[in-house]
Amino acid sequence: MTRLRLGSGIVLFVYVLGHYLNHALGIVSVDLSVAAQAIFTAPWKTVPGLILLIGSGLTHMGLAMVALARRRTLRMSAMEVTQYLAGLAIPVIMAEHVSIGLIGSLVDGTSVNFFDMDLIHWVIFPSKAYTTIGAIFVVWLHACIGIHFNLKLKPWYPRTAPFLLVAAVLIPVLSVAGHVAGGMAAAARVQDVEEARMALAEAGISPEVWGWIVARGRWLSASVGAVIATVLLYRMARQAMLRGGPMLRLAGSGGRSLPVDPGATVLEVLRDHGVPHASVCGGRGRCTTCRVKVVDGAESLPEPHPGEAAALHRIEAEAGVRLACQLRPHANLAVLPLLPPGVTARQGRQKAHLAGREQTVACLFIDLRGSTRLGESRLPYDVLFILNQFFTEMEAALTAHRGHYATFTGDGLMALFGLAGGEEAACADAWGCGCDMLGRVARLNQALAEELPFPLRIGVGIHFGVAIVGDIGPPAVRHVSAIGDTINTTARLESMTKDLGVPMVISAAAAERAGLAPPPETRREVEVRGRVGTLAVHALSEESIAALRGAEATP
Repeated sequence: MTRLRLGSGIVLFVYVLGHYLNHALGIVSVDLSVAAQAIFTAPWKTVPGLILLIGSGLTHMGLAMVALARRRTLRMSAMEVTQYLAGLAIPVIMAEHVSIGLIGSLVDGTSVNFFDMDLIHWVIFPSKAYTTIGAIFVVWLHACIGIHFNLKLKPWYPRTAPFLLVAAVLIPVLSVAGHVAGGMAAAARVQDVEEARMALAEAGISPEVWGWIVARGRWLSASVGAVIATVLLYRMARQAMLRGGPMLRLAGSGGRSLPVDPGATVLEVLRDHGVPHASVCGGRGRCTTCRVKVVDGAESLPEPHPGEAAALHRIEAEAGVRLACQLRPHANLAVLPLLPPGVTARQGRQKAHLAGREQTVACLFIDLRGSTRLGESRLPYDVLFILNQFFTEMEAALTAHRGHYATFTGDGLMALFGLAGGEEAACADAWGCGCDMLGRVARLNQALAEELPFPLRIGVGIHFGVAIVGDIGPPAVRHVSAIGDTINTTARLESMTKDLGVPMVISAAAAERAGLAPPPETRREVEVRGRVGTLAVHALSEESIAALRGAEATP
């Protein structure tokens, strides 16, 4: 239904856009506007075009009424309210216009062009000119909000939005300007109202036909108003009858429980009770920002429909994650929101696990020794040049070994391995990356020998375990990182390289999963600040690292 509503809306938008551009030509002359009308309307005067246009109009309006009837709450954002009000007003204020143009040509055999319409709006019934101007802005506002809701999920939209905004403002303004200019030109060509009526009679609009047109327009307007009123009354009656259904509990929010109207979505329940919840697309199922984790009651839920299932698959959602705008509880349910209410479309496109989950990863920390002394002995520009060369090499090592850069610390970094799974591969990649980094630093020392006051040295710490991985940081600069005991321990291992006088300290657990067999003399039982008990590690010298690398290369 969503795609059908979107498709019918696109057809109507194409028609309206052509109509507005045709209006805008009235700025040049009303004759040019009339001449261009044949070109702009040609596709819609064919049988397929006419069927497509009328079918899209009825479909779009009908689906809008169905959507309104199905809504369990009228709590919406200001933009959604504006779109709904404009959409409901369009068929009412445009009924007479449709009666004159589209229906008149099919039923009455009239042939009305822009000049004839200008006579009606500006000479015979001047008040209708202002109604038409208002209708131009109302229709365009409704269309632009709909386009915005659909395009704001696209990655390229933020870059093009300013240009689209300019077009969104210019097109209706130019259309109104052309409408006014055409009306003034039409008024200048006739002497009085009677002469204007005679010109309309030549177009097939006699006083009798005009009476039919007006009556038909009023009937259409009243019919649409009656349909809207019926839908609203139906909603009121249903809300009164369906109270007392299941309860929705918000996990992690003080155990707050909310009554659920049968058939309502989780998003509608939250909105109806004033609970802020993310929904970039407005609850249309076009994004995944409203995702929730079902923590209790999942057994009572139906399987996701194909559209929801595809959206969840796209973000690699784990079991129990559902879209709040598509989930309709039939029994008591407890959910945990996964994204903050102010989430952006970009964050909604990120993988579901970025919201935060426990995951087994390999972690690597490096730190550049003597960075403070380097800054004291060189000009700022020279220091930045050296550091940029250093981090370029470190990033290359990460890329070569499938590492994910997680945190930059000024003179070091933290990297994660195994985000896609695989314990052995994660530890092997972390080990290989650490060795590659040490080798790159050695080559960098040779390349920058004349620039460096002393050789660059790094310490490498590697550990393996469970961490909380997710999208971490302030809203504007969040990135995938990790926290937890594994991460803290890795940082402590990197710091131990100073005390132990070695370039790398790797935990025994990580070394084992990487398939390494370090010499027994490298093994240490160390105390790690913040941990209870000792941790088995290997303090690897340059010779030990070279021996292990050589053993790997030996078939």
